[in-house]
Amino acid sequence: LQGPHYYAIVDQGKLIVAVPMDKNRQADTMYFSENHGACWSKTKFSTTPWHFTGLQGDPKALGLKVTLWGYTPSDGLWQTMEVDFSKVIERQCVSDDFEEWVPHAQGAKDGCLLGFKERISVIKQNVWCFMPDTDLRRTEESCTCDLEDFECDFGY
Repeated sequence: LQGPHYYAIVDQGKLIVAVPMDKNRQADTMYFSENHGACWSKTKFSTTPWHFTGLQGDPKALGLKVTLWGYTPSDGLWQTMEVDFSKVIERQCVSDDFEEWVPHAQGAKDGCLLGFKERISVIKQNVWCFMPDTDLRRTEESCTCDLEDFECDFGY
């Protein structure tokens, strides 16, 4: 995507929805990506531009619905629209669609931060499926703290 956009992240981080941020806040088109922003699909959400004021997904990022709101400049009437991506992304993910991700794994400590290492099962980047309405699968393990952990922890 080029330039600034309003965005919402849904489906536990798998689906990103973006609306271009026009200087006059006029919008009739949105973009969505199911592969962490590598590729974007474009669709119109209105035949006439709205004075766009916002969009939001589920606060827990579950599900495939995004709500857009704004008003039509010609008559000033407020508009809301719920976009349900389950009509586009119909296949539910299965176990082969997931891979393990370790936050902070690029560092020298192999993902250990503040005595804690977390592994999260996430959908592979090029898989087109949706997450069931459950929390991400996580495993946690303790690891040895070192001086750097104490330097960045609260109160040290």
